[in-house]
Amino acid sequence: MPLKPQVTCTIFLLCICLSITKQAYLISACSFPPSPIQCGGSGCTIFNSQGLWEDRAPCRASKSVYPTTEAELVAAVAEAVKNKQKINVLGPWAHSTTKLACVGEGGLVVSTRDYASTRRVDVRARTITVDAGVVLRDLIDEAASNGLAFPTSTSWDGVSMAGSVSTGAHGSSLAGKGSAIYEYVVGMRLVVAATADQGFARVVELGDSDEDLMAARLSLGTLGVISQITFALEPMFKRSVSLRLEDDLGLEDRIEGFLRGYEFGIVYWYVAHGKSLMEEIDRVPVDVAGNGVNKASYQPTTVFKVEQTAAKYDTFEAEKDADALCGESGKSMENKVAKGGGFLNDGENFTGYPVVGFNDLMQTTGGCQFYHPMQRDSEPSSCMPTTISDKNQSICSWDRRAEGRIKFDLEIRVPLARVREAMLDVKRIRDLNPQALCAVEGSGIGMRSVRKSAGAFLGPAEDVVTFETSYYRSPEAFVPTWNMDVFQEIEQMLIEKYGGGLHWGKSGGHLFDGLANKTLNLQRFLAVKERLDPDGLFSNDWTDGLLGIAGKKVEVLKKGCALEKLCKCREDDHCAPEKGYVCAPGRVWTNARVCRKVAFRFKPSLFSQFRT
Repeated sequence: MPLKPQVTCTIFLLCICLSITKQAYLISACSFPPSPIQCGGSGCTIFNSQGLWEDRAPCRASKSVYPTTEAELVAAVAEAVKNKQKINVLGPWAHSTTKLACVGEGGLVVSTRDYASTRRVDVRARTITVDAGVVLRDLIDEAASNGLAFPTSTSWDGVSMAGSVSTGAHGSSLAGKGSAIYEYVVGMRLVVAATADQGFARVVELGDSDEDLMAARLSLGTLGVISQITFALEPMFKRSVSLRLEDDLGLEDRIEGFLRGYEFGIVYWYVAHGKSLMEEIDRVPVDVAGNGVNKASYQPTTVFKVEQTAAKYDTFEAEKDADALCGESGKSMENKVAKGGGFLNDGENFTGYPVVGFNDLMQTTGGCQFYHPMQRDSEPSSCMPTTISDKNQSICSWDRRAEGRIKFDLEIRVPLARVREAMLDVKRIRDLNPQALCAVEGSGIGMRSVRKSAGAFLGPAEDVVTFETSYYRSPEAFVPTWNMDVFQEIEQMLIEKYGGGLHWGKSGGHLFDGLANKTLNLQRFLAVKERLDPDGLFSNDWTDGLLGIAGKKVEVLKKGCALEKLCKCREDDHCAPEKGYVCAPGRVWTNARVCRKVAFRFKPSLFSQFRT
């Protein structure tokens, strides 16, 4: 295998930091993202990266703990079980928008921030064992330093390994074990509730042959607290990446062949523009020339740039400026191919396709979260999440202290067998008003593949393709947004008509109701949960609703609920009739119920006469 010193990466990152300093970025102790847990005399408040949970309600706990060893973790769980406290876990950055970790005023939140010292590679067995708080980048680098590769990953390298398996994080692949990170778990140590005679907490060690591992691999944190995970690795290989932009005419007939033809292939469908960006990503041997690096996103930026971009999109929304919005998305689309989509042939420059590089440097991207050490509770109040010391301060684009973009981020997983029909229906909706779909941010509809689960009860019951969208959400609660009916119709259609499911850690609101029944085997998962957590201490109301425990539901019916995805509207009051938005059927999927702006604004009782 060609020489690939890990020190090269360190030097390269150092050069980036020096370059940023020369650009007059203010480097302060607050440049790194703030802690997702803030505690005071009245308890703890838990944040995600946007600082905004799906239902906009606060996420609370009575106490947080930061174990550094398994013994400390067991002691923390035992105390909570003894006191009948709800328990859940949070990684160092907390990106999920769903309220998996919201234990409530009396609960305990366990942070894995400081529980990340173990990274043990068994070269002969081709495995790596890591503590729960180890992040993806550290796992990948440790494997690579031993000549081994972790074949799949999320697009961002800052996810914790326990968080990634617990929420079903994935890349894109239908080959081998597929793209879901949890499918590569071959062992786990899990701290679960126990009887008083057992000290209120015990460690369960699960191997690849244990059926309970089928539940633990993807558990939403509802079985116990993950202590360590062992993952399967492969011999090192390289990736070859080429991007091309083409018309989407007939894309529905080509997409399955494309996703099966390239081991890690991804499609970014710019629906409004009638284009698709095809990322041809395949593995190649290590002796193929190339030292490419993936720098596609999550690089350090400034508060000024983050807020400037957010203000621009606020203006587009306020002025309903479709031409400007479509111009932005079209420019982003064209630049991606011309500039390599963030893939750099030599780590610094894009010089042409294909870009070839070692798997660990090409499979995922990140860096802004490691720009400075993570915040500790003992650091001064100037690092609190509401404080920004300077607009030129270097941050991650998602740092909640900046007034950045607030967005819905959904990933609907459509069965591969029905993707063709689904895409044709999306095109029918598009053709009624193509500019409405320019609101899809970034890379259009991201289409990645996830193989039918072989190792997790809560994994998909068949091969699926993601329809991932990110689009504008009002910074203010219960405010209707421009063309929201288009997105609501597409989402409900993909779920209700085409049997779609949702990513457990992303937006979805009421769309989550009943989706656990579409997994590989919900009942067997619930049987394991009942045995390991009989008192439901690792659950909350949201996960109980998600899993259908005790008849609970996720949907919330109240005034304005459909504006926040809390419900599928049944009546005008679920939208915003006082602002002209009423509950109306979909235009293509007529079973959908969406909040649509009507042409005439009369009092709510008369709106139904003017619906289209």
